[in-house]
Amino acid sequence: MSYTPSAERFDSSKFDLSANCFYDVALKLGSSFLFPKPISRWIPLDKDHPPFNMTSNTSLLVVALLIGSSSLIRAEVEHANPRHLTEEDFKIADTLDDEALWESLDEKFKTTGGPLNTVYNGTQYKSLWGIWKDNTVPYQIIGDFSSNDRAAIAKAIQYLERETCVRFRPTENSNSLPRMDIKAANLGGFCYAVWNTGGGVSATVNLSPNSACTMPRTILHEILHGFSWYHTHKRPDRDAHVKVLWDNVLGSKRDEFSICSGCCCKTWDTPYDCDSVMHYAQDQMSSNGKDTLAPVSGSCQLLPFSRWNHKTPYLSSEDMKFLRLRGARMVSGDSGGDFQFLTEENFARGRTLDVRALMAQIKEIQPFQEPVFNFTNGAEEKSVWAIWPNGEIPYTIQGEFSRTDLDAIAASFEYIEHNSCVKFVPTSNTNALPRMDIETYYEEFGICYTQWQTDGGTQTYARVQLSPSSACTVPRTIIHEIMHGFSMYHTHTRPDRDDHIRVMWDNISPGKEPQFEPCSGCCCDTWEEPYDCSSVMHYAANQMSSNGRDTLESVDENCQLLPFNEWNLHQPYMSASDVDLINQQYC
Repeated sequence: MSYTPSAERFDSSKFDLSANCFYDVALKLGSSFLFPKPISRWIPLDKDHPPFNMTSNTSLLVVALLIGSSSLIRAEVEHANPRHLTEEDFKIADTLDDEALWESLDEKFKTTGGPLNTVYNGTQYKSLWGIWKDNTVPYQIIGDFSSNDRAAIAKAIQYLERETCVRFRPTENSNSLPRMDIKAANLGGFCYAVWNTGGGVSATVNLSPNSACTMPRTILHEILHGFSWYHTHKRPDRDAHVKVLWDNVLGSKRDEFSICSGCCCKTWDTPYDCDSVMHYAQDQMSSNGKDTLAPVSGSCQLLPFSRWNHKTPYLSSEDMKFLRLRGARMVSGDSGGDFQFLTEENFARGRTLDVRALMAQIKEIQPFQEPVFNFTNGAEEKSVWAIWPNGEIPYTIQGEFSRTDLDAIAASFEYIEHNSCVKFVPTSNTNALPRMDIETYYEEFGICYTQWQTDGGTQTYARVQLSPSSACTVPRTIIHEIMHGFSMYHTHTRPDRDDHIRVMWDNISPGKEPQFEPCSGCCCDTWEEPYDCSSVMHYAANQMSSNGRDTLESVDENCQLLPFNEWNLHQPYMSASDVDLINQQYC
């Protein structure tokens, strides 16, 4: 007997219940229409021993109602647990207190066993540098996470996006690659990540809900496994830094402490880092509550797991250095066509950007280095006055800037607009002129420079290149480079500079001498503005120094030069003469 769905009113008397025909109907409906899995995976149907009394019309009606409502039930579940993070998740994340979250956990999930953090790679792939193309991670959230779990995931993702060029993008396609699945798994307080680069990048981050595994720092740890990172304490050089106390390690977890071997154990010339988010806590996987790892050098400080999981910052300076300075090189192929757009959120955060804290963070990630302010003009034109028609600058942002970089660019734009008639207008047309392109520069850390050319009319082009997550992406330096794009040159190279400053040639870094040569050629007008040592276009006292000593000294009591660590914090960013010169041109 066959069954054809119709719009007729349901009448159970039409079914030959004694022939178990309903079993066949249920299987067909279950496998192809109502259920995401065959119904036999949901109800253990057995043709010879059906779980329902198939001679009972009531039983049939109950099952029919169950099947008929299953799509509604599934929709309810998916609505309650969407496969992407919502605005509400990020809103909760903004106020999530890690220590309070830790205290709220069941005590059995706060033991020194902690998250398993096991990583497996499914493919012995010859290159594991940058497995996520264009630094973009399409992701799904799968399973029954609590609102706090989801907020912690949002906080971890938000932290990575704020501090690096990595971007997470929700995807609804469970079959597409690349993809990272962040999955709720009943693992009894453990968590692990599996990744594979064969035939397309995939990663599954398995987290025990409502446990130490859904603390932001552990989530970051597991996500970084999904970037192909392995445990620091398994590095080939670990014995020079930590000692494994094997007698205290859980017998089933000894593999978690074995030295890494195989394809994926490179150190990428980074130092051993006990503070890394990828390093185990001192008592992790303990069988008796005693330490499983002990430092053998004074520079290595390990934390107990009870403190490890809410340590801030989540990522160490070496973690950040690796992600920021080399993460951009994860991109395979040319990323020049990838645009980033400033949002209202960038401008809002830019207004409250703590530049002093930002500079301190940059200094922590990389030994301090002042940016090299290079600029060139590509065309010797007779007029470089008001090269942007109507003071309007169509711009693009290209490359991989971190969220903080974008906030700083937004703050710079807003500062210039507030103090002048200049307006910045986004464009995605890379063939149109006039245009200013703001791009990431990776050839050397701490380098930023601007090239510009103009026909004196509508064909103006400027290219501002900034080393990301460096002193180049602090607002005052960004403004300095944009001002080059307005045709302005360095104040300390003005023809009259020797009346105000002295160049200390012996202290200049080799190869940087041209940055101190007096300006010559088409574009050295002073426009009758006085020499201004506080100009955003003037070098700091010790800029480009080879030995830490000053490269510029004042010979004028009215000229006060700042060391670079104060120069980038100086307020106002632009001096009165800077503002006056822009406004003469465009207002």
